[in-house]
Amino acid sequence: MKKSDYNKTAALVLLAAVALLFLSACSGVIGGDTTVRISVPGMSSGGRFISATATNGYVVVLDKNKIYSLNSFDDDAFNYLVNGQVYISNLPTGDYIFGVALLDENDNNTGFAVKEWTIEKGFNEVPIQVAPGIVDFTVDDITEDISNPFDPPEGIYVEFAEDTIILDYDRTATPLVTFDVTFGDGTVITTLSPEPIDGPPPVPAGGGYIVQEDSSGIVWKYSATVGAVDQDFQYRIILK
Repeated sequence: MKKSDYNKTAALVLLAAVALLFLSACSGVIGGDTTVRISVPGMSSGGRFISATATNGYVVVLDKNKIYSLNSFDDDAFNYLVNGQVYISNLPTGDYIFGVALLDENDNNTGFAVKEWTIEKGFNEVPIQVAPGIVDFTVDDITEDISNPFDPPEGIYVEFAEDTIILDYDRTATPLVTFDVTFGDGTVITTLSPEPIDGPPPVPAGGGYIVQEDSSGIVWKYSATVGAVDQDFQYRIILK
């Protein structure tokens, strides 16, 4: 399996050819038609567990596959994100995908989220509940590293929806997919329960699951009790 490599933000910056905006890690409200405050709430504020090893990360704002904003965080700036003090100003109104990756000092992904949100004029509060981080993600049709879906290899087209990663790459009839995540203390979870998005159920094989010909993808689900709170997570992988 290929280990996640989330240290590719420079490539993403070059891709941001549309209306690149900049995040400001500050506590004030920035002027403009729209102001978006992004937060990743931890358990102390009613959110999910955030690993103490998560010291940096980034937020990406997309309109399907177009990047509107890419913003990296480390040290104090990351703390601003967790504490809900990070803002984007002048994001055009409309529907967006907000992607979050939380990383440890070795760039291992400890938290991941893909959330839909409608931005309206004025002030917009966008709390994003992160799920376990993506550690290993492979599709046997794709020889390149796709462990970071926010930075796909050339020729692999990626779109996003709520909790969903969509890979458009001219798939074979029955590709084998592997998908492991890391939760909380860094423990890698390989016992995710897969279900079909539609059609017949996936077939276990080769350390992963075969997406059958009449199914468009797989839903991986995971439940955990963290701090006496039951939490459910879901990842949808669509192959086109």
